[in-house]
Amino acid sequence: MEFLPEDEVRAIQKEYMKISERLCGESWRNDEYRQELLLAAEGICVMAELSAKLAGYELERVSSTEEWLCKYRQKWLEKNKASELYRIEEMFLYYEQEVCLAV
Repeated sequence: MEFLPEDEVRAIQKEYMKISERLCGESWRNDEYRQELLLAAEGICVMAELSAKLAGYELERVSSTEEWLCKYRQKWLEKNKASELYRIEEMFLYYEQEVCLAV
């Protein structure tokens, strides 16, 4: 399995923090777009951090898998049926558990 280099993961974290700080301080006419951008940016950070932990990199997390999944579930259910949502949740929780076992 290939992993992102550690410096790229740190760059993703840094960019996520900049995006989050900027967008959290803004209000858009259609605020749903802003919220979805925040959710997507956080999801990318979650995935990068999980990958980093599985690769054995020592870094502090700036995101939370469980908190992100809760927000993702809420946003998903606003427009979609639950149907296959559990598959996404299972995948993230599986990798979260693998990270805990690997550390």
